Amino acid sequence: MQLSVEEFAELLVSGSHSAAMERIVRYRVNGMNNLFLCEQLIMPAMRYIGDLWENNLVSVADEHLASGVCDWLLDKLEPMLPSVSSQPNRAMLFCVEGEMHDLGLKMCASLFREYNWDVRFYGSNMPLEYAMTSSMSWKPDVIAISFTMEDQIMQVKSYVEALEQQLHGPTIMVGSRLLDTYDLRPYVSPNTELIPNLVDLSSWLARYTTLSSELQELG
Repeated sequence: MQLSVEEFAELLVSGSHSAAMERIVRYRVNGMNNLFLCEQLIMPAMRYIGDLWENNLVSVADEHLASGVCDWLLDKLEPMLPSVSSQPNRAMLFCVEGEMHDLGLKMCASLFREYNWDVRFYGSNMPLEYAMTSSMSWKPDVIAISFTMEDQIMQVKSYVEALEQQLHGPTIMVGSRLLDTYDLRPYVSPNTELIPNLVDLSSWLARYTTLSSELQELG
């Protein structure tokens, strides 16, 4: 089945929740997982809508409506994911303070759940002190941080430095579309995982799952 990004974008801009969900379900029935749907349909559709907005072909209201439909779709996809195991790995995800765009991060949370992780998704605009408190209390294995603007890089640096010092030793993961064109490595530690897209996140999760299984067999 060929995915029509432009057609799907029209459903999002028009606020057609049911029609968009019907399309998603049809793709799932044909064997497409959440990673494929997000990478090949939902995210390209939102980028296409962004291009339309830049060319004054849709309004800010249209773009916000499309984002709302996407958010609703991701919520509806959650029941299609496998149930969490009795002793799952833990991941907490949030955007740095001042960052209000969390749709991509929500897709990341869905992917973690697809790999059977226990996930706490805090969404946008998370102050560092609250992130620290939540992490110390829950002790996640992975803390994923999202940002979208270059002027937030030093802020990300402070988050990474503080969170990597926590005693339970979480893996700190930084995700942003800027990573495709901007070298963030000088601002983070050698242990920080830099994740530019969902495909890279899926590969990382697959490697982590394999390593965990091998360690369990040795134990």
